[in-house]
Amino acid sequence: MSDAMINSVPSLDVPAASPARRRTRSGLFFPVLVLSGAMLGQAWFGYPRGVAAAEIKPAEVKVTTPIYRIGGSPFKSGERWVIDFEWSGIPVGRFEIEIRETADEAASKTSLGADGHADRPGLDVAVTGSSNSLISLLYRYRLDAKGRVFTDPFAPHSFHAEEEENRRFKLTDVEFDKDRNVHAVRRKGDKVVEHDFAAPNTYDIMSSVFLIMSIDHKVGDEYFVDTLTGNSRYLITVLVEGREQIEVAGEQVEAFRLLLGSFELTNPEDDNEKKHKETRLWVSAERPKRLLRARSKTFVGSMYGTLTAIEPLPAVPSIRAPADASGNAQNKPEGSAQLAASSDLH
Repeated sequence: MSDAMINSVPSLDVPAASPARRRTRSGLFFPVLVLSGAMLGQAWFGYPRGVAAAEIKPAEVKVTTPIYRIGGSPFKSGERWVIDFEWSGIPVGRFEIEIRETADEAASKTSLGADGHADRPGLDVAVTGSSNSLISLLYRYRLDAKGRVFTDPFAPHSFHAEEEENRRFKLTDVEFDKDRNVHAVRRKGDKVVEHDFAAPNTYDIMSSVFLIMSIDHKVGDEYFVDTLTGNSRYLITVLVEGREQIEVAGEQVEAFRLLLGSFELTNPEDDNEKKHKETRLWVSAERPKRLLRARSKTFVGSMYGTLTAIEPLPAVPSIRAPADASGNAQNKPEGSAQLAASSDLH
């Protein structure tokens, strides 16, 4: 096991046998790969619609997972990752992931920085994705998600996602305060569900993915992450299968191959392995870390995602109040301050 973890074996108090070994379970693959785009394939290839409410409330789950220590941010700020997806050689959609370093000044003016977090370094992440025009004739999917993670030490802060699936809309909000208490809201149509509980080592979807990519991987190591999707909690298992050289955007890149599995802690009797076989991610072996490739096998075929471009993001102008003749910052109208604050997250 890596030196970057404390408590190497997870423990849980739910009726489940050897959850770390049940890697073919994919209850979590759908939400966790929101960020990698395999979510598009999970929904398209039969992810169960209208799943019943969780049998165990997220606040009632008792699980202990390792604490992972990350030495600084392994990501490069100011990048956009363009990831194209296909099924059996047929293009089906595209996801774009934008990463920016959180600016302390801007953070202190936003709702994200108004809870005592403003002085902590972090990353603002934006994810957009959609099925392409041809696929959308049969199945239309759109995703617009934003979130923030802290990098020193690594910790979740917030996650907001708006999804449209064949004109059905879903909204997810997850926010952590400075004491790692979490407030989560899931809205589907007219139904709204909220959860509040202490979450000392629980992560939202976005921070789970970035934590998995941030770990100093070693072949043979296995990692465990407690993830809250909004209305459900999952135990993610990550096995580092190997290190290999793969071709990405015409270049040879060293990558770790990760095998993901999951166990639904809020519904331990649920079993979707007949629909989903396995999910693998390829992550850069060296810094800066990037998501290079994703593959998800289902009962009707495989969905592949590949990083096709890395684009620089335009610089965000510094937001500062103009100084008066004495050198002191002038006060701005409240509306303009709110506008400036919101621009930092886009």
